[in-house]
Amino acid sequence: MTPHYDPMLAKVIVHEPTRGAAIDKLCDALENFEVSGVKTNISALLQILRSDPFREGKVHTGLVAEVMK
Repeated sequence: MTPHYDPMLAKVIVHEPTRGAAIDKLCDALENFEVSGVKTNISALLQILRSDPFREGKVHTGLVAEVMK
């Protein structure tokens, strides 16, 4: 893969009847993802998905900075 690749290598979409169930299913899917050869943001995504503010739906423009400190 060249350094000029499209940064979106994959898109993961889940569907569940509740927000909490969908977040859990997405975490499971991301934990089982295998990507080699390039860096991913999976660990950052999992950290955000597992944070209390995100799970409670308290999403705002500063959430990533707040969660990733």
